[in-house]
Amino acid sequence: RGFLLLVLLLPMAGAFSPAILHYFDGRGRAEPIRWMLEETGTAYTENDIRTQHDMQSLRASGKLLYNQVPMLEIDAISIVQCDAILRYLARKHNMLGADARESAKVDMIHAATIDIRASVLGIPFNPPQNRTGMVQGCFDSVLPKYLKPIEALLQQSNTGFVAGGEGATMADVTLCEALCMVTEAPNVPENSLQQLYPAAHAHMQMMMARPGVCVRV
Repeated sequence: RGFLLLVLLLPMAGAFSPAILHYFDGRGRAEPIRWMLEETGTAYTENDIRTQHDMQSLRASGKLLYNQVPMLEIDAISIVQCDAILRYLARKHNMLGADARESAKVDMIHAATIDIRASVLGIPFNPPQNRTGMVQGCFDSVLPKYLKPIEALLQQSNTGFVAGGEGATMADVTLCEALCMVTEAPNVPENSLQQLYPAAHAHMQMMMARPGVCVRV
């Protein structure tokens, strides 16, 4: 009887194991995933890829569908592509919106956060003499394009959540993470986000105070 019970439980073992996030030793494209893992209370560990041999070994495992990271091992599956990972976690924890209308808002806002992140992601890796111009480009074009409409959505929200629903969604998490990236980027003037986009800044502060997300800041 004990042997039979063990056989029945073996397929379930993966469901109770911590997820494993595979990425390089840095924030990069895996950081929104870390924030979602924290917000959803998902137990996880990280496998830092530090050498070429580490990457070759991971590719040889056959777990990397496109031979690139980030990759999340969770629920006995291996998921690659940042967006696919985020949506898996959001779908699993009901963070894609309560209905089709809210889900559409979540998708649109989340898509904007990808461009916001991209506008500052490379700043630390550029020579100091180029950074001010990159920050200026972000604040002159990228942020007005996306944050002005998002600012309006936040002002209309009765709950403080960006899609206007009753709970946090994927868009709330990725927006907060993207805005943190902006405020922490080199050469960004102090309090500039708060002065230009007060509702977005208030939303960032609200999300950063949440029990899971605050672990990341």
